[in-house]
Amino acid sequence: MHGFRPMVVYGVFGSALIFCFVATPTFAATPSMVVDGGSNTITSLNQTTIVVSGNSGLDGIGGTFRSGTSTVALVDSVGTILTAEKVFTSLDSKTYSLSFDTTSLVDGSITASLETIATEGNTVGSLSVVIIKQTIASTPNFEFFILPSATDSTECVSRSGEFLSYSSTTPTNKVVCALLSTTTAEVFSAINTNAHLFTANDSFAFTFNDSLGNTGASTVTVANIDTTVPIISIATPENATTTGQTLTPSVFATDTNTVTLGCVLDGVSLADCVSLIGGLAGGNHTFTVNALDSAGNTSASSSAFAVAFANPLLSFVASSSPLVLLPIDQTATTTLSVASGVGTSTIAIPVGTSITRSDVTALSTGDISLTAIDSSTLSNIATGVVIDGALQWGVPGVGLEFSEAITVNLYVGVALNGTTLTVYRSLALTSGWTQDGLVSSTCVVVSGLCSFSTTKASYFTSVHVPAPTPQPSGGGGGGGGGGGGIIGGVSVSTLNISSSIISTPTAVVATPVETVSVSGSVGSVLGASTYNFTRTLRVGSKGDDVKALQERLRDEGVYSGLVTSYFGIATKAGVKTYQEKNALPAVGIVGPMTREVLNKGVVQKTPVHTQTLSDTQVSAILELLQSFGADATVIANVSASLGKSLP
Repeated sequence: MHGFRPMVVYGVFGSALIFCFVATPTFAATPSMVVDGGSNTITSLNQTTIVVSGNSGLDGIGGTFRSGTSTVALVDSVGTILTAEKVFTSLDSKTYSLSFDTTSLVDGSITASLETIATEGNTVGSLSVVIIKQTIASTPNFEFFILPSATDSTECVSRSGEFLSYSSTTPTNKVVCALLSTTTAEVFSAINTNAHLFTANDSFAFTFNDSLGNTGASTVTVANIDTTVPIISIATPENATTTGQTLTPSVFATDTNTVTLGCVLDGVSLADCVSLIGGLAGGNHTFTVNALDSAGNTSASSSAFAVAFANPLLSFVASSSPLVLLPIDQTATTTLSVASGVGTSTIAIPVGTSITRSDVTALSTGDISLTAIDSSTLSNIATGVVIDGALQWGVPGVGLEFSEAITVNLYVGVALNGTTLTVYRSLALTSGWTQDGLVSSTCVVVSGLCSFSTTKASYFTSVHVPAPTPQPSGGGGGGGGGGGGIIGGVSVSTLNISSSIISTPTAVVATPVETVSVSGSVGSVLGASTYNFTRTLRVGSKGDDVKALQERLRDEGVYSGLVTSYFGIATKAGVKTYQEKNALPAVGIVGPMTREVLNKGVVQKTPVHTQTLSDTQVSAILELLQSFGADATVIANVSASLGKSLP
């Protein structure tokens, strides 16, 4: 502050007293205030005393001319006031330094004010500043992450690239990392650690220093780590034995979170855990339930149960037409059995086989049966044969056809082991015996079983021709009778001659017969030979049956290609023409309908070689008749037919 103060200066100049009035200027310094050395902040929990210092503003030019009082006041946000003052004399230095115990002041903004009043009563100056008190550390932020797995907190930093997002509301069974955040404006220094790994629900206290040097602690809590696996209960099927082929599962799981269930039967996953399971086979089964909760915990539980019944029941696709066999024992074949005398006969049906009635009417599973047949009820099979065994499979009196060949194992007894038997099929017990539909028309008995395959049903039997009863033999050219043998170089079969034949003379001319060899399965039709086709043939098929087919088509005039044993495009065209010719669907594939027509065969002429008999041969024939006891009329008729007579 600038001004003038009047001043009288007097003295004697000679004899005169001289008064001089001199205006002497005054000066007051500008007041100032500094808190805590200029930081203007109270920053530490241990700092309870601060110093406020500065100039009172009472200084004058050329020395200290005035006196007065400087007062400093501190006021916090809730109105708490602390004051201190400094009194100055005219001789004092006009600076001040005042100490305050700030314990009673709350953290936050504090107004510090200075007021200096001179002794004369006038205010020399006043000013105020805002200072900050922060003696409690601020709270840092934390970052949370999920690791699939970890063992200690150092991995929270070193494996940062694997961090997954974490939601405090979504359950997890993985470990959670809590990190002291470095993204906030405030800078914190960890005291105990800057990361913590939560492997279960827990709380952890971080300690740290803030940027002002205050020490603090913050507790972090994680509450949604779920490591408890779901508890599974299986009500059905229980660990027991059942007699049914179907079951409806009844399962549930207990867990604090949402659970998803998956079910498996004998290693095969099911569509769900509530739908009906059908076609269970006899034997042991394993039903497994897998549970997954929303936290990622998994558990599994199994029920071992058994299905027991004497004979597996056929299981079909209920809505299919034709019926299609389902797998009922998780294997490729369903086997049915029936007692046949002291042994057992079986039927083996490939899974997926479709079964149709030959009369194209609806087929019910209840109509199908398997029964051992008394051989004495069979007739009109073949002349001079012995019936070894018989079986009924299918619908009695109705033909069944199978998309895949089934295997019949007919028990005939171990006494026939090694014997080749002939197999026939019929829709009735007393007529219609045929080999149509049989993949193999003969069998060799092994372990008492005659095994063969067929694509048709319903009655089956196996027979054999017994060995002839030994007859007295004349053995040679001119001798008396015999049951057979070589007579004069001509092959003659034994003749069963009844009395009626003897009473009705019939001339018998023995002529040599050339045997015609046909490859493949051959059926005999009155001395003619035809190929018996047994499998489906289509483009790509190979074998002797394809060769026979090509020869047959060529003989029918519908195929002009090479006979190669390979079913190609040319063969397919020939088959289609043959099918059109025989009013069959022209599909170019040899299926059951086409095979049936082919197997009717075209009778081939048996080559017959005529031969003029010598007198010696004629005599041998007449002597043979005589040795059989033929009467003179029969012998005379034969002699006349041959143009010779007994000597």
